[in-house]
Amino acid sequence: MAFNSNYWLPLPISRRHFGTVKAEILQSLGTLASAGSFADASHFSVLSHFLNDIVVSFSEEAERSNPSSTLTHASEKAVESYFAIYHLLLCLAADNPSMVRKANHKILHFLSGHTSKTTCPNLGHLLVATLISDHPLTETLSVAIIKEAILRNVVWMLDPTGADMPELSYLEPSAISDYRLQNTFAASRTSYRLLMFCHLFCKTARGINTHNNKPLAHLRDDLFTTHGAPPRGLAPSMAREIRRIQSIDAFPPFLREMGVQRLQHAGESRVHGFFAGDGAGECGGGVFDVADGSDAGVGVEALEGAFGGGCGGVGGRGRGDGAD
Repeated sequence: MAFNSNYWLPLPISRRHFGTVKAEILQSLGTLASAGSFADASHFSVLSHFLNDIVVSFSEEAERSNPSSTLTHASEKAVESYFAIYHLLLCLAADNPSMVRKANHKILHFLSGHTSKTTCPNLGHLLVATLISDHPLTETLSVAIIKEAILRNVVWMLDPTGADMPELSYLEPSAISDYRLQNTFAASRTSYRLLMFCHLFCKTARGINTHNNKPLAHLRDDLFTTHGAPPRGLAPSMAREIRRIQSIDAFPPFLREMGVQRLQHAGESRVHGFFAGDGAGECGGGVFDVADGSDAGVGVEALEGAFGGGCGGVGGRGRGDGAD
């Protein structure tokens, strides 16, 4: 999401300052929604775009950064930006219960099975919803997001203009295929790395306090003590976590990073079974098992309609290798 520099969004640095600039903030968010041509022009949507764009931009920077010092600087800037917008989101949500209700509905709707791109256009926004929702980022929610992300990556994975791995459309007769697991991850590594970054930022932001059920107003006030900046020492800690995430290149460590604890004591061969069990033929070209092989032909044609013929990034930039 890019705007010209003539757009201005005030960021509250104290309770008194927020009261002074709140009307200007709301007006600015409306202007930004129009400038971005967002289908959903709500304040939550605009701030979600900001938060996701910070993560997407940082992810791209991390891909290009080899020296650790460069990555550390980029992570510090990303953490500062993320917390500034997160604090603004807290300020608005604490004053507007309907925003919290919307976040609750978004999460519960997704968990009830409404996971398609039509009903949930951007998985990154779903993660942002956990920042203000009464429903935290649980393992169940993480698993649902991961499965949907893999489904949305199928077109990119098989497409000659994408990852170009048509061999993955063949479903092996064996119950376990290490080749499928490794190459399915490799085909959309950027997408899964982006999900890990989103998960890390969301977990860090909401988890800065020991009690996740702390009222939003208290979370807001805690950040007023630092004028909306991240707590001292957080940026270096995040940089270490980010460097570790950069090295993840397979599903088992990815799942653990996303908070899936059920595989903690299982070997890699159990990961294939983790993705199975939700019904036959969910994903003919991905990691999912098909019970009897009768849906082995499910592939690009069957999925293009659901995914719009392409897959954008978690942040909605249309990178082609993501799961928005």
